[in-house]
Amino acid sequence: MEKQNLSAASVLAVGLVLGCFLLAGALTDRHSERVVTVKGLVEKTVRADYVSWPLYFTASASELADAYAKVKASQKLIQDFLLANGLSREDISINQWRVVDQNANEYGNGAGKDRYIIYAGILVSTNKIDQVLDLTMRTAELVEQGIVLSNSTASFRFNGLNAIKPELIAQATKNARASAEQFASDSGSRVGEIARANQGVISILSKGSDMDDPAAPDKTVRVVTTIDYFLKD
Repeated sequence: MEKQNLSAASVLAVGLVLGCFLLAGALTDRHSERVVTVKGLVEKTVRADYVSWPLYFTASASELADAYAKVKASQKLIQDFLLANGLSREDISINQWRVVDQNANEYGNGAGKDRYIIYAGILVSTNKIDQVLDLTMRTAELVEQGIVLSNSTASFRFNGLNAIKPELIAQATKNARASAEQFASDSGSRVGEIARANQGVISILSKGSDMDDPAAPDKTVRVVTTIDYFLKD
């Protein structure tokens, strides 16, 4: 009986030793994994493909009918200016008017001022970027015709990101791999499989800037990927 107990104890001891050995080996393999984290950057210059350009204007008069007539005249002059220079009626919409009666102003009686002021606007929404750029430089022609313009700044956007995103992500990943291979070469290692990958941040910025200025028609699409690679001896 004692021999049987001794034999069983010996088997158990051998099993424990073997289990500890395998566990230690697993931990050793785990800690032997080496990973390098690299970033891949790619930038592409693109042209805006959509522009929104509001043209706000005002007219005033002592009589409401006169103020109305002035606004209608200004509205027609602006529309004719836009249509004669490459835009179509589909590119143009009329904003709602707002009428202010200065005699109703509780902070003053409007003495010495035109009683009625009408605030109006025309909105250009189009993909005709070059035409709008040209027109924004020629608003003085409208002012010369007596139109009072205010806050008429064009806003440019790039909406074609989905069409170029796969290409940019692929290039950013390729650049990240090149960085990992350079690191591995310098450290006497080889690049293995990807351990983790993050598509990263996609930004649309004004060309030559780290910010997006809506008034800038030229944009930079920037993609930064972060990838962890296993390193091999």
